[in-house]
Order: sequence, then C-alpha cells, then structure tokens
Amino acid sequence: MKKTFFAVLAILFVSCTIMQAQGRPDGRPPKGPDPEKRLQDMKERLNLSEKQYDQIKVIFDDMEKERRGMREERSGDRREMSREERRGSREEMMKKMMAQRDEADKKIMEILNEDQIVEFKKMIKEREEMMIKGRDIRKERPKRIE
Repeated sequence: MKKTFFAVLAILFVSCTIMQAQGRPDGRPPKGPDPEKRLQDMKERLNLSEKQYDQIKVIFDDMEKERRGMREERSGDRREMSREERRGSREEMMKKMMAQRDEADKKIMEILNEDQIVEFKKMIKEREEMMIKGRDIRKERPKRIE
C-alpha cells in the first residue's frame, strides 16, 4: 500500500513539474516570444559585443517586468467584465505592449552601430510580417462557440 501511494505521488510530482516547465497547464508551448531566445538570436545575427549584449538584456528584463505587471493587472479585472469590455481591455493592453516594444527598439538602436542597425531593422520587419501572418491565420480559423 505504501509503495503504491509513493509511486502515485512520484508520478504526480513529475507530471506537475513537466507541466510547469512547459509554461501552460494545457500543455501548449508558452505564449509569446521567449526573451532569452530572441536575445540569443540578436547576439548571433547582429554580432553583439558582450557590453551590447548586457545592455540589451537589461532592456529585455525591464520590458518583461512591465509586461508581467500589465498581464497581472488585466487578469484581476477580467472576471467582472463583459465580453466587449474584455475585448476592449485586450486591445488597450496590446497597444501598450506595442508602444513598449517600439520604445525598446529605439533604446536598442542607440546601442548598436550602423551595420547592426541595418540588420536590426530587417529583424523588425521580419517580426512584423510574422505578426501579420499570425493575425491572418487567426482570422481564418472558426470562431469558438460559447
């Protein structure tokens, strides 16, 4: 009996750990870009120096803290909102996040040299194209029935 109990407990612990590592309880990958992956990609594509890497990491860390605060603020109010209010709240949050990202991009460009800025602008254009493509895909999928 004790062996069975501990075996079930161990399986439960491992399952919870795996789910937590994945970032979302439904098993899907975490939403949004991974800041560490994006930073590593920038380091490789822009050939960043260690000093530049450290400066950009600070910008990313600040941006992530701000976004986390926005999400927590929004999630606390969601339960009392109607569908239209949630949609408006989401759109407002998206505008704030886009403004925040634009501000971060400006700060990053201040750190980069001329050649790196050219490549960084290409990266921004690629990111925007991916966002547009994602929006188009979401428009094509069927609406949820609630």
